Amino acid sequence: MYVKELTEPVVVKWAELMPKWVVPHATEPGYLRFNLSYVGGAEGLVNINRETNLLSDRTAIGLMWMPVGQRQFALHCHTTAETYVILKGAVESIEPDLESIEPDDRFHYVGTLDCMHMPVGSPHAARTVGTEDVMLLWFHDGLEAADAAIYYDENDPRLSGLPRIRRIKLDSLAPSWDAPGAREAGTLRSLTSYIGGPSGYLNYNRETCVVSERNAAGTTMIPVGNAEVPQAYGTTRYCLVLSGEAAVVDHPEVPVAGSWDMIIMPRNAPYAVRAVGIEPLHMLWILEDAEPEKKAA
Repeated sequence: MYVKELTEPVVVKWAELMPKWVVPHATEPGYLRFNLSYVGGAEGLVNINRETNLLSDRTAIGLMWMPVGQRQFALHCHTTAETYVILKGAVESIEPDLESIEPDDRFHYVGTLDCMHMPVGSPHAARTVGTEDVMLLWFHDGLEAADAAIYYDENDPRLSGLPRIRRIKLDSLAPSWDAPGAREAGTLRSLTSYIGGPSGYLNYNRETCVVSERNAAGTTMIPVGNAEVPQAYGTTRYCLVLSGEAAVVDHPEVPVAGSWDMIIMPRNAPYAVRAVGIEPLHMLWILEDAEPEKKAA
């Protein structure tokens, strides 16, 4: 089923997704890592867990686990823009042409809830740093053939001059309270944007985030006892729970979502998420398309 055909919210439990060791060299020491996906494309396109029976015609979204001392095999690039958000642990971004980067930009550490954004054709790889395994969220701004990624030797001269990675630190994103009802008791919440639209489109951090006409992503923090204002979006909305617990307002039949579970909200229908339990709810949201500001919640 395509997510654009959903009429009710669904929850995809990450613990029910079978990890797959399908990317190049993923079973070899030094490159150990597994991937899984909450949603992906139809046959022949990137989609690691087809058993969810959820298809998108706009994106693929999933998790990658990479233990201490491991890295991705080789620099690689995609035919779509790809974004990583580090959910646990920290990585070093591996990039070509280091000698041409300004000295202040040579710090490639990407920590928990920081973001790496790779434009189309941007060569990239990451390795774990520190003493904690890495779990990261990855998502694309379009669909890609399952075998379309290109892998390069790190000294390949063809890498010179290709698009650069953007690294976005969470602490550089000032929280916004400008969403409808965000300053009012009962619907208190703050939001940030890793990726936001151009002028006239949803973007909570216009000066510091990646600007895209293709998709949007950011975080929402909802204090205990509060909820979003119900609001319809013109595109499918994905809400990944980072911490706390989330329930869909007025829909008790939808399971409560915990850490790393994904709530998928149908487009053009006014759904909202509520913090339940005794901890604040921290979510990472993704919109399949850039959203006009008048529709944003």
